[in-house]
Amino acid sequence: MFERLQLALQRGEDILTLRNEPDALAPETLVVFETRGAPSAFAKACEEIGLRILADDDLEFVDDNDEAAKGHYYLTMPDQRAINELLRLWTLWTSGASLGQNAKWERVFSCLYNLRRWGPRDRVTDEDAATIAEDAQSAPQANVRLEIELAFDPDETKATANRALAIREIEASGGSVRNSSRFAEIAYDALLVDVEAEAAADIAARTDSSLARLVEIFAIRPQSSLKISTPVETETSELPVEGGELGSPIAAILDAVPQQNHALLGARLLVEDFLNLEPLAVGPRVHGTAMASLVLHGDLAKREPPLGRRVAFIPIMYSAVNDPNFVDEAPPTDVLIVDLLVRTIRRLKVGDVNSPPIAPDVFIVNLSIGDTKRPFGNRVSAFARAIDWLAGLHGILFLVSAGNHGNLHIANIDVASYAASNGEQRTRATLFGLSGTMHSRRLLPPSEAMNCLTIGALHDDEIAAAPDVGHSRDPLPFGVFANPVSRMGLGYRGSVKPDLLFPGGRLRAVLRQRRQNVADLDLQEPNRLGGLLAARPGPSVGARYPIQHSGSTSGSTALATRACHLIHEALEAAYDADFTGLPSEARAVVIKALLVHRASVPDESRSLIHDVFGPQGKHRGRERTANVLRHFGFGIPDVEEVLGCIGSRATLWAEGRVGENDGQLFSLPLPACLSDVRGVRRLSATLAWFTPVQPGRRAYKGVKLKLEEPEFKSICSRAVQGQSERKPRGTIYHRTWEGTAARSFVDGARLELRVARDPDQGDELPDLVRFGLAVTLEVEDNTLPIYEEVRATLKVQPRVAVRVGA
Repeated sequence: MFERLQLALQRGEDILTLRNEPDALAPETLVVFETRGAPSAFAKACEEIGLRILADDDLEFVDDNDEAAKGHYYLTMPDQRAINELLRLWTLWTSGASLGQNAKWERVFSCLYNLRRWGPRDRVTDEDAATIAEDAQSAPQANVRLEIELAFDPDETKATANRALAIREIEASGGSVRNSSRFAEIAYDALLVDVEAEAAADIAARTDSSLARLVEIFAIRPQSSLKISTPVETETSELPVEGGELGSPIAAILDAVPQQNHALLGARLLVEDFLNLEPLAVGPRVHGTAMASLVLHGDLAKREPPLGRRVAFIPIMYSAVNDPNFVDEAPPTDVLIVDLLVRTIRRLKVGDVNSPPIAPDVFIVNLSIGDTKRPFGNRVSAFARAIDWLAGLHGILFLVSAGNHGNLHIANIDVASYAASNGEQRTRATLFGLSGTMHSRRLLPPSEAMNCLTIGALHDDEIAAAPDVGHSRDPLPFGVFANPVSRMGLGYRGSVKPDLLFPGGRLRAVLRQRRQNVADLDLQEPNRLGGLLAARPGPSVGARYPIQHSGSTSGSTALATRACHLIHEALEAAYDADFTGLPSEARAVVIKALLVHRASVPDESRSLIHDVFGPQGKHRGRERTANVLRHFGFGIPDVEEVLGCIGSRATLWAEGRVGENDGQLFSLPLPACLSDVRGVRRLSATLAWFTPVQPGRRAYKGVKLKLEEPEFKSICSRAVQGQSERKPRGTIYHRTWEGTAARSFVDGARLELRVARDPDQGDELPDLVRFGLAVTLEVEDNTLPIYEEVRATLKVQPRVAVRVGA
């Protein structure tokens, strides 16, 4: 049997390729390699015997401290006999026996601390096991609700039989099925079940008699928890409420039931309660009201004009308990969150046999929610897979919050020294505390999705309170950073996450001493000293309306959604039908590119992250860059620069479609005023797309696009480093090039940029994939008429010269 295995290895068949992701289509034939030591050594040992390691984005083993390359690798074997032979060799090696003619395997085995069949430990992760055990212990007389994802089989007949077998086993153990859902497009086949506490404890312990033993099951997890807890405060303000005719929605909010008749919302919301949650929402409607206010009006402290269109709002959560001091808002308990999301988007975009679509023109969707029970690990959650699928299917730009984290533990510090520290000292202490808790501050699903824009919270607001007010302190009084509550990236396969930071309030903190030289930084909820101002449920009294302080990543995501809407309004004003006549998918990827396009990380902040988080060393630059990306993503967007133009800067946008192994060429006119002029000039390019995904297969991200390195002899000489990778692992490419030397070029010269599509990472992918492109040419000399000279050469020119460059 092993001779057959060796023959397959020599032929390099895909069936014998190690992957970072388990194959959800055939877990019964999986062998798990649990690695130790340098991943580069493991990769080299595998190469020597012809065993390849593939990752969705061609993960390179150049950094042995890259967490994305460590841990578990999975090998799909031809059959059970091949598995048995490989395990026999492993047993021989661990016992110290010689492998004889198979000695080449010794180097592979030396890089492992275990080699085993796929089993209960893979179906129930350590993290999920701990949560399930805690739920079982907290209510030993009650049932525990779990989500069971079945091993996906594309054959409906086989899938039905496997599901029936799993249900029989669940019922035999005293459990019951509450709901089920199957979406072949994302390899998702799941059950929502109730099991007795004792059976849940067995699952957590991963015993041989528990449900975790079943080969029909791919994963067992706690039920997704999207519960949002908000303290209720009382405050009123007199704010203007502007009227005017409103356009049809292009943006939607999926959130908790809002107060529809609030004076600041009213006719501006198109609420469709197709789940009939309105009668169930007996508690205050805090979160949904605040998110609707922030999308429509922005931070009320800035007194910005409201959006010019209505916003669709679909309630998917509600408050079931009327507590005047604290509100818990959550989805219905008898649904799978993936099923809820898919049904909601279908009702929004296409309707059903009994109902027309709620708002078919919507292509921007706000999701200020996250699954608190399942921080992102190395697998893309089904929730995120659904986001990726729906984004590509309907051309939707999802804005998803990165999620919030609670208190911050800081070692080697006491209350007195922290209180007495100055701005930079205190900021360093807070960042040092964050550096020790990075693993626990991982993203919340579905924010790891490839096609969405994941939004983190920037430590910023309009309040400008003093650093110290009583016992309340600003934990980051120096520089510009992510809010300490904002969860960190990176994303799947080391992709940039969060993508962007938007203001989430300068949230305050109170330091509490735990023991000598160890303190907890209790991060406070948004309040009058730090937060965003938004509508709050309650009756208006005369001209005064109830308001609240909101924020964190929920509020920052709502502001990002508003920014997307403002970009659309600007493009609509500038180009009319030349933009609005594009398919919604094209507008979605153009706006995705433009929102990221003018994002940046302040040099001072980047330097401090390098200093505090490290790691130090001449050859650790990649890791230092990754730590900046974990905090900032692509950076802090300058929406004003996207929306407006100055004479020395021209921004161009484009959209197109590209096939496999093909490209599309774009020609950028070079302004004559730059010829023979010395001085700093900069070219920035941002490429965005929605990738088709292939869950349960070798390559999750099916399509990879890139912007080929242009020829810069006429304008720029070098690429600016430290922004993102040359081969993006997500669905955004963002690069900047600079030059200072004087260059001569003839009138009418152009710079060519080529968008290219690499060989696809799977079969049955679309012939053409749509993308959006944003390019800016700018100089520091504000006397050069860059904008006017570029604009004059364009076939399609903006009708107004003060909105969106060119």
